Amino acid sequence: LMREDDLFHAGYVGNQVNDRHMVKTVVGPVSDIEGVRLMIYPSTWQNNGGALKEWDGEKYMKCVVTGDKRWTGMPNIYNSMDVLLRIDQDPAYSFPTMEAAACGIPVIATNSGIDHLLCEAGGGILIDGDREYYMNYPEKVSKSVNEAVIYLRDHPDECKEMGRKARKFVEDNWTWDKFIPSWREFFREGLERAK
Repeated sequence: LMREDDLFHAGYVGNQVNDRHMVKTVVGPVSDIEGVRLMIYPSTWQNNGGALKEWDGEKYMKCVVTGDKRWTGMPNIYNSMDVLLRIDQDPAYSFPTMEAAACGIPVIATNSGIDHLLCEAGGGILIDGDREYYMNYPEKVSKSVNEAVIYLRDHPDECKEMGRKARKFVEDNWTWDKFIPSWREFFREGLERAK
């Protein structure tokens, strides 16, 4: 993938229901790191940055990137990153994490969903704590996110190795041939109980 710069690209994809928390734990700690480009592909703000404008205007709007967010365009988005940031987003399941991992992109994630499984397999860096911790101590989360991004920026070979492990994790655990049978059983059981 050709890039316009030689910066380390930290990306974010998805919804954010708490804009203030997003600014404190993702945008603030990452947007000013030397040698790092923060790229936000928001779905709730669509292509205009929406609520971020309310927090710090143009400083944060420079991070919002437009792109094709349909399924067919997502691989290009993930492949433009060196790491995906998933900071307290989806409490149960994170499609962006698995999609990025399938592209060989490691994750920096909070322990609020299944992201910990990928990180425990070597596919990223897990920020310690639980959901309450993330919401109540955003300055500590911010510091941890900042340190993790700097670490991966400064250790590109390790970052690439985490990406390889992330992809292997998806290949071993989350391909359609493994995923669909478990979903069929889940829905079959649910329908049987509903009778």
